[in-house]
Amino acid sequence: MYIINTIILEVNKFIKGFHRLTKKDSFYIEPLPSNILQELNTNVPVIESNFSSQSKANDLLEGEIQHEYLYTPSLEYLEYIKSLGIKYEKFSNFVKKNIKLDHTLSFGSTWINFQKKHEYNPPHIHSGVYSYVIWYKIPYLLEDEHSKYSFKSLNSNNCKHGLFEFWYINKHKKIASHPIPVDSKANGYVCIFNANLSHTVYPFYSSNQYRITISGNIIASTIPTNNGNKNR
Repeated sequence: MYIINTIILEVNKFIKGFHRLTKKDSFYIEPLPSNILQELNTNVPVIESNFSSQSKANDLLEGEIQHEYLYTPSLEYLEYIKSLGIKYEKFSNFVKKNIKLDHTLSFGSTWINFQKKHEYNPPHIHSGVYSYVIWYKIPYLLEDEHSKYSFKSLNSNNCKHGLFEFWYINKHKKIASHPIPVDSKANGYVCIFNANLSHTVYPFYSSNQYRITISGNIIASTIPTNNGNKNR
C-alpha cells in the first residue's frame, strides 16, 4: 500500500524555508542571491542558443528529456552552493546520523535541463550526500495545467501536471509523497535536499517553452581526525 498526500492547490503561495518529511528526509527552499541569478541570466541563453556545442549529460541522468547538458559554474556559484549545503547540514542533522568522520563539502557534476512539453523525470535519487535543483524558468502556471489540461474523463481530483514531488517512507512504513507546487512563481528559487530522497518531475502541457532547471550534487569528502578516531 502507499499513501499519496492530497495536493492543496495554494498555487499563489510558494512556501520557502525548511521542511521536514521524516527524521532523515527534509528539504530547504530559498531565493537565489542576485549575483548567482545574474550568472545564470548570462549563461543560460547562450547554452539554449546552441545546443550542438554543449556536452550532453543524458548518459549520467535518469530523465526522459532530450536536452540535458553539463554546466560549468563559476567559483562564486560553487561557493554559494557550498554555503547552502552548510546551512542545510545544520538544519537536517544529516551529518550527525550519516557521516562519522570530519568532512569537507565538494562538488559532483552540475547539469542543466531544458525540458519540453510531455517530457518528464521519473522517480530517482542522486549520488553524493546533498542535491539541489534551481528552478530557473518554469514556463507555466499550475492553474492552467490543472484547469485546462487535466483529463476530466478520468474523474481525477489529484492532477499532478507540472509538479515536482518527493517520495519517501513515512513513520507508518508506507510509501508517501510530498508534491511541491512549482510553477512560474518559483522562478529563481533553489531547493536542497538529501541526495537519497527520491523525487520526480511530472510532464506539463500548457506551454511550448522549455522548463529550465539547473541541478547538481554535493559530496562530503571525509578526512581523519587528529587521533584517527571517529567522531561520536
